[in-house]
Amino acid sequence: MKKKIKKIFRRTFLSILLVSGFFLVFLIIFYFFSPLNKFNKKFFKKIPYPIAVINQNKIITTKNLLSNSESLEKFYNSQDFSKIGMRVDFETEEGLERLKIKEKEIFNKLIENEIIEIIAESKGIHISKKEAGKELVTKAQEAGSTENLALSLKKLYNWSLGDFRDKVVIPRLYLGKLIEYYEKENIENISTDSQIKKAYQELEKGISFKEVVSSYSQGETAQNGGELGWFKKKYLSTNISEKAYSMQPGNFSEIIKSPLGSHIIYLEEIREEAGVKEVKLKQIFTPEGSFLDWLNNEKGKISIKVFSKDYFWNKEALEIKFSDSALEINEKKIRNNSNGDPSIY
Repeated sequence: MKKKIKKIFRRTFLSILLVSGFFLVFLIIFYFFSPLNKFNKKFFKKIPYPIAVINQNKIITTKNLLSNSESLEKFYNSQDFSKIGMRVDFETEEGLERLKIKEKEIFNKLIENEIIEIIAESKGIHISKKEAGKELVTKAQEAGSTENLALSLKKLYNWSLGDFRDKVVIPRLYLGKLIEYYEKENIENISTDSQIKKAYQELEKGISFKEVVSSYSQGETAQNGGELGWFKKKYLSTNISEKAYSMQPGNFSEIIKSPLGSHIIYLEEIREEAGVKEVKLKQIFTPEGSFLDWLNNEKGKISIKVFSKDYFWNKEALEIKFSDSALEINEKKIRNNSNGDPSIY
């Protein structure tokens, strides 16, 4: 009996060693060979090997990366860029470099989508397949019909409607809901010595809006006295539109937060044409408390582990970078000398 138990134990132990050894070899092979390499591309597309792990529970696989890369390549190959005097060819040496840049962009986007979903769910935001389905119906109506959308997706990306829902619709819904959540946050998280609060205090003292714009406002509108121009309600962000359409001409608002930063708006005029009201606005703007700053702060709290020799997660930049510094330098050169090359955008 003891001999039998020992025999079973020995066989089990050897099996574990063999499996572990195979897995280790598999790890080494993957690490030292890019999944876009022609030799192992088909293999890694079929085997969903983890290329990145986010917060220990969200996994991005080689299958995710390669299928999205192929979809993007198909999109570019389906376009006729000759009309703008351009040609996209990913078969040349330079074309392969551009394809590698696109692969990195896709990798970053896949990670960003997972991060946004994690952050959104931590704030109590959840997008159901049913909710995404309703949005898909809206997109189908915009395309003319469900059949039109399905045919277009198949032709351009080799996607099904389900692929479009999962890869585009759901991530956009999560981002939109997260922006809405952020916009509703209390303004008090902007420090008391911030530029926007100093600007508001100046306005309360009776200093003219024009002078305060000159002293505190940033961005493009600061160069022309804060002028924004005429707007219909639907073209303004929710917080700004709600305030602008409740004010009287000649008044300024309290500090308003938007995804871009912080605003104080001044209502110059109101007019109505064909029953549609429009408002003419000026603003004082600073990027303080922008959605991007807040999102990056949240991103910094999330654990990202990358399992590829080609890439690493840069904690400072909060994005995927090429491990080879020469590739990073070459990417900058290609972007700077792109001259409108559509494969770079």
